[in-house]
Amino acid sequence: MNEKTVIDFLSIQNRWWYKKSEFPFNKIHTFKRRDYYYLRKSVDSEEATLIIGPRGVGKSTVLFEIMRNLLGLPEVPPSNPKTFTFKEEGLDGKRIIYLIFDEPMLKKWSILELLSSYCKFVLGEDISALQTKIYVFLDEIQNVESWGEQITGIQNLKYPIKFFISGSSSSGMLDEAAKAARRIQLYTMMPMKFSDVLRLRFRDDSKLVCILNNINSFRSKILDAYRENDSKEVYELFVKLYSDLKFWQFEIEKCFQEYMIKGGYPALLNEPDLVKVSAILKDTFWLGFREDAINAKGVGDPDGLFNLTSYIASISSTTANLSSLQKNSLPGANSDTIKRYLYHLKSSQLATQSMLFLRSNKTSDIFKIYLSDVALRNLLIGRLNKLLLDDQKEYGKTLETLIYDHLYRLQFKVLPNASLTYWRDNRSHKEVDIVLRINGKLMPVEVKKEDEPGIIDVPALKAFCRNNHVGTVVCGKKLAHQDGIVFLPAWLFTIIC
Repeated sequence: MNEKTVIDFLSIQNRWWYKKSEFPFNKIHTFKRRDYYYLRKSVDSEEATLIIGPRGVGKSTVLFEIMRNLLGLPEVPPSNPKTFTFKEEGLDGKRIIYLIFDEPMLKKWSILELLSSYCKFVLGEDISALQTKIYVFLDEIQNVESWGEQITGIQNLKYPIKFFISGSSSSGMLDEAAKAARRIQLYTMMPMKFSDVLRLRFRDDSKLVCILNNINSFRSKILDAYRENDSKEVYELFVKLYSDLKFWQFEIEKCFQEYMIKGGYPALLNEPDLVKVSAILKDTFWLGFREDAINAKGVGDPDGLFNLTSYIASISSTTANLSSLQKNSLPGANSDTIKRYLYHLKSSQLATQSMLFLRSNKTSDIFKIYLSDVALRNLLIGRLNKLLLDDQKEYGKTLETLIYDHLYRLQFKVLPNASLTYWRDNRSHKEVDIVLRINGKLMPVEVKKEDEPGIIDVPALKAFCRNNHVGTVVCGKKLAHQDGIVFLPAWLFTIIC
């Protein structure tokens, strides 16, 4: 191992070792995602914090935000860091190290070798006798072979080291994370939710930001009302929120239509040209898709995997089974291949399945399938443009995909014991699009693209709600309470998720 070469390289990546004014403020933003505030709390935990998610969602940005906070640097980047007077706060810069493993040179050495050299030549300490804790940030970890075993091995040595690790979601990432399951705190980052996009777009409007920052309190009250099967209370709470947001309704609805097309990838939000948006997303998607497919175990055909992904995009929010997926995307493949490819897509946070809700112990091989991100779906079906708003069939699929994604994240982050399914009425053969189970209570949700649907348009939801459940219809504009069912504009419902 050539220690000089390592130190030369690391000193470029970690310039704050010498002057805090050299911190790369261009890597952070004035606006802070909710993910940052959540992950910042884990700096004192003994477990390594692993952040996974699709490429381009902002994982590296959050790492730099946490480093900035540890260094005691201001949240708002100074206009000229070179001349800015920094307060003597925060950690000694040398006790924070950042390694990004997209550099081939770093892959020649183990993580322990790199950290040992850093401790010896930068800190002047032996890694086995560190005087105080060090904070180690490992980016693009999916490029490191057997990283899970390496992290576990270092943690077993009981050194005072706090790890923050990030990597792109894939089946291989989850397999490695499983090797260090007891030593890792897993956090999944996805593209920004609609409420976060609003917080970003209107960040200079203190009154609206205050309302959006209190959404968690509103959400808790609404979920309590759903648990109590109190449809009137659910409705009145949404009316209160609608009233609070009324002044900004036009701008929020406009932002929602844009979100339906572009989704929540940070790099896309400030680009008004949808042709450029498509190019950016295509480059980001393809960069990781083929690389992750090639490296994933059990995926031997990246082009076949892309065909499956494109087909799922085209049918997102509709029912399928393994046989129909195979027939329409990978003819000639067997069911085991479809299962492996589907597992990879779900592990990569690119697709999700919703199983049929059954009150008995029966099973079904039919499921609903969703592409996880609306922008990616629109890209793959040729609707990452304003044509989507006039294409009622595809608009309806994208709307349900968006609502499912937000409910999926709601149950993933806020309601960890919840589950999502769908239900079919055997009499009418109609479906309830989404059924959220909350601690034994059921929350059925129907998604309608129309502005003003009526009770007659949701027979399956009406049938499901005979068992004393609060039904919800997410639609274009209607805000009403009829026959125990709550009708809500999609933008208003999505803010709560």
